[in-house]
Amino acid sequence: MRCTVAILALPLLAAHCEGALGAAKADFQRGRAADAKAKLLALEPEAATWDACRRAEYATDAKRWLLRAKATTDREPRCLGPDDAARLKQGVDSYP
Repeated sequence: MRCTVAILALPLLAAHCEGALGAAKADFQRGRAADAKAKLLALEPEAATWDACRRAEYATDAKRWLLRAKATTDREPRCLGPDDAARLKQGVDSYP
């Protein structure tokens, strides 16, 4: 019985993961970086349990988001506080 319940719950868990990641992406695209950051931070513990392919998919968005954030802060330098600005610079500098 437990196994059946677990199997039936898998699609719900997958939808939750995609939903939370999708919501973070949508927040970022709408210029709500702080909301996106909060959602992504909340996903971190869960993301550690994902299989390697799912983690890679999650991580590939990082470069795109960093570059968008940099473009935004180039136009609006006061968008980020000093700590986030330093992390953004470090993240952008880590990509060739």
